[in-house]
Amino acid sequence: MAELFWLGAVDRAEAGEPGESVAACSALLNVARSIGDEPLIDSQRARSRIARLAAHALQWALSAGGRPPEKGPLDGLGVALAGEAAHPYLTIALRGERARQFDLFGRLAAGPGDPKAGGMPSILRRSSVGPLYEHNSALALGAMTEAIGLLGGTSDRRREAAKAWDDRVRGEQTSSRFGRAAYLVLPPLAGVVAEVDESRAILAAAANALAARRFRAARGGWPGSSVDLVPEFLPAPILDPLDGRPIRVARFPGGIKLYSIGLDGRDDNGKVAPRSSDDVGFRLWDSPRHGLGEEWAAIFHVPARFLPGIAGSRGHRSRRPPGGGQE
Repeated sequence: MAELFWLGAVDRAEAGEPGESVAACSALLNVARSIGDEPLIDSQRARSRIARLAAHALQWALSAGGRPPEKGPLDGLGVALAGEAAHPYLTIALRGERARQFDLFGRLAAGPGDPKAGGMPSILRRSSVGPLYEHNSALALGAMTEAIGLLGGTSDRRREAAKAWDDRVRGEQTSSRFGRAAYLVLPPLAGVVAEVDESRAILAAAANALAARRFRAARGGWPGSSVDLVPEFLPAPILDPLDGRPIRVARFPGGIKLYSIGLDGRDDNGKVAPRSSDDVGFRLWDSPRHGLGEEWAAIFHVPARFLPGIAGSRGHRSRRPPGGGQE
């Protein structure tokens, strides 16, 4: 479903129908939000990836020529993007993981039962190892509670703490004599933290970008800073989740960039090329241009038939578009 709306957004943008493209972007974001608070790491990770893809699709939509999108749908999408940027993906995922492990070891310690009724097969239970399962349950709960506690602070500190947590867990997997089972079921954190933080950064940039469009429509020019958007165009600042500061604004020939510092922690003055390792951001043009070019088509695996405006398009093989990758 996400791929369908993604390609629909690209198709309508390239056809010069940005209003229809924005509608597909909203539908794509709603696919992400439909996952809700499902308490699984994979589920929350998927939600962040699809939401991030909606922000990329919106940038494509707003780059298109044709009749400008109507104000109402864009305003509603801006509110939804701001809410998604603040969504506690990691807290929900890790709390759910903690509960899952408590249930797992609780069933193991309780002993055999009918597997169809939720019990464990008898092969997994011996009278002498019940306390061992309880011990592993306590270790897993303690480790996951510690992991949840790492989610505060700035992104660089979260990622540093998550990497240290991962290293300790990997060490315990080989050195722990009686707690190895607990450490084997613990999820790796550092990669998930980095991916979700970067998704939230592009969502925050996109929400600020829509407010910047409203600013320009009212004032006749782009804002010099995202702080200028408050309170008339944003009720409160939507900050960069990677450093807690306002989303940055920089000019480029033909428009402006609203961007986050990216995972490297450095301000590269809005270097937001796709798949770069620098800043993460959203571009707005003074005048619409036709699409975002073959480079983006290659990165997001958009088939050539969706890109009639790109000369010499190579017909990139369609597959599920990645939620990762920078803007």
